[in-house]
Formats: sequence, C-alpha cells, structure tokens
Amino acid sequence: MVLYNKKGNSLDVNIRLARPEEAPQLIALLLKQHGLNYPNRKFYDEIFLRQALASGILRFAVAVLASDGTLAAMVGSDEENEFPGCLIFNLLTVKIEFRGFSLGKKIHHYLLQEVLTGKYTCIYAHCLTLDTISQSNHAEFGYTMSGLLINRYIYDVNAENLKGLSLPLKRTHLMACYPLLKRDVLTLYPPTSHARYIAELYKDLNVTYSLGEPGEPAVQRSKVDISQNEMHRYGELFVQEAGNDFEDVLSGYLDQYAHLEGQTFNAFVNLNDPGASYACSALERKGFFFTGIHPLSGSGEYMILHYSPGLVVDFNKIMVIPEFTKRLRYIQNLYKEVHVVKKD
Repeated sequence: MVLYNKKGNSLDVNIRLARPEEAPQLIALLLKQHGLNYPNRKFYDEIFLRQALASGILRFAVAVLASDGTLAAMVGSDEENEFPGCLIFNLLTVKIEFRGFSLGKKIHHYLLQEVLTGKYTCIYAHCLTLDTISQSNHAEFGYTMSGLLINRYIYDVNAENLKGLSLPLKRTHLMACYPLLKRDVLTLYPPTSHARYIAELYKDLNVTYSLGEPGEPAVQRSKVDISQNEMHRYGELFVQEAGNDFEDVLSGYLDQYAHLEGQTFNAFVNLNDPGASYACSALERKGFFFTGIHPLSGSGEYMILHYSPGLVVDFNKIMVIPEFTKRLRYIQNLYKEVHVVKKD
C-alpha cells in the first residue's frame, strides 16, 4: 500500500496483524511513546506479549515498511476485565518520522474490521487530550465522546515523544465509544441533574433505555471493588451495588489514601443499580464530580466521577475536537461548581 503526505512524499507499507516475533519492536515503540509509565505493565513483558499475540488474546495491527519490515505504527486491542464485553483499542502510536501519511487511520480501520465479528458490546478508546489527532481519527470512524478519565497516570517526562512539552502531572484521557451489540441498556437510576447529558449520549450511540425513580439503597451491604495503583497513586472504585453502608466504605478508603501527595481517584457507579443516585450523592459530598459515562458494558452502565484531593484540574490543557466541546464544557462547569479555581 502506497500512501502520500500533503507534500507529495510517498510511503510504501504493509498493514497486517503483528507477529509474535515482533514483540521487541512493539515494546520499543511503547517506550518511545510512554516511557516506563504505561499503567498496563504486561505490555512491557516480552514473553507475555509473544504468547498473547500467538494465542490471539491480544491483537495488534501494524504498519511496516514494505522495503525492510521496519515498524512504523501500531494499535492494539485488549479486553477489559472490569467491563466485560468491552474491547479497548490502545497504544495507537505512529513513529514521528512516519507521521502525516494517515497511518493511524489505516491501521485503526484494519483492526476494526478484524474485531467486528467478535461478540463485543462496544469498542472504546482512551484518546490523548494533549492534542486532538487521535480524537479526530476516532470521530471519523463513528466514535462519540462519552466522558473524561481525569488525572489517571503520571507522565514519564523522559519519554521521547513527550520531551519538551508542558505537561500536567497526570494524563487525562477522553473516552470515545463505538457501539456494537448492546442496543438497549434497560433501566437506569441516575441523578436527575445529569439526565440531559445521558439522553444526548445514548441518542448519539443509538441505544435505548428507560429511567427508574432514584431512591435509597435496597440492600445493607455494598458491593464495591477497589484498586490502588501505588506507582501512579491512582485509585478506582467500582460501585456495583450501593448499600446502606456505602458512605462508611467510601470514607474508609479515602481515609487510607486521600492524604498521599498526588493521589487521585475515579469512581464508576453502576447506573442499573437502584441505589446509584444515592451513591453518586455520597461521592459528590466527598468532593467527587461527574465526568461522564462508561457505557455499554456487559455488566452495566457506569457513571464516572473524579476526585483529585491535592491537584487542580487544568481544563486549559484538555484539548478536544469541536464535536466534543459541549460535553467538555458541561464537565468543566461541574468542576467549577464544587472547586475554587485559582485565576492567574
């Protein structure tokens, strides 16, 4: 396949699935893009990567030079344990010297065709917000912004592709969703304050739902999964079912970690749980604010809320394409309502 950039220069590449023996090249490109701070540590493990590519557990689409097989670009797909049925496209990376030839779009389209026959409820991507290149590519394929995942992982300022940039402490990703098999998400119990955001999102996704009446928890004990990434000082709470003890569970977790320097949290509240609105209110009283929806999981629809105890969220450094500006502003205004933002 011969591609051309705006200057008329040509690039002859082959686009295909990555082979197990190419694991070292994939890791080398990962190191250029993310340094040593990519949160999913398995991608640095050559033995794991070789085995996963051989078995099909992981699939990477790559663009290699037709002349000598040099790796020019890659994108991977991986199943997320926390959200069954969802497939995430990650590690979309194009070497600097080969940018401008639409390689990202080409390998994305190739991988998309490879996975469309799978039994997935949706595909989603975590797009960088330092620029809008990835967002534009995903929007062209029909992805829509469902929310932001704010302040998750610390940047490695020594990564080759990040040198010289003015960076916040942690990465913020735009979550882009591409619906597949799931077209009805049944009954949702969100706070009424976010009903319009939810209605517009599911309309964009062409997905139906009904609204239940928000109420108190129906059970005594909460079902909450908690994880803490010590390297990045980042915690996640998956609230599958909010019980009467939820505020105690939440307080206990925050008391343990919120005092750590640079600690941040994202909470995912199952909106199919009748106690979802109660859980969201409890989180907001602790300083969390709404940042979007994680939709179309096999286990439920999740509202995302973020809390950065010691960090200011600088929305001036969160870049989005025009199509997504309305949702960014909605989230930013919620942040302003609950935080005092220092002005220059």
